[in-house]
Amino acid sequence: MSQFLITILAEVARMERKTIRERVASGYENYRNAGGRVGRKVGFVKSDEAMRDEYIEEMKLLKKNYSLRNVYKITGTSLNTLQKIKKLI
Repeated sequence: MSQFLITILAEVARMERKTIRERVASGYENYRNAGGRVGRKVGFVKSDEAMRDEYIEEMKLLKKNYSLRNVYKITGTSLNTLQKIKKLI
């Protein structure tokens, strides 16, 4: 009996998630059709030159083959940013 109830509740939860997903997708579509823009703001992503100018110390440490985690501990720069910097080298 309890197995049956769990199965029914799991199915209801799945249908609820599907409905929420469809509503969110519909909202995005309506917003875009009305002229809205979804995503990062223009100019939010820094250019390669701006990254090189801002993260000089991090680049020096990465060129000395310090690990990303060690550079993070030293500078406090996030690991994702350090990965982007590493690609620039």
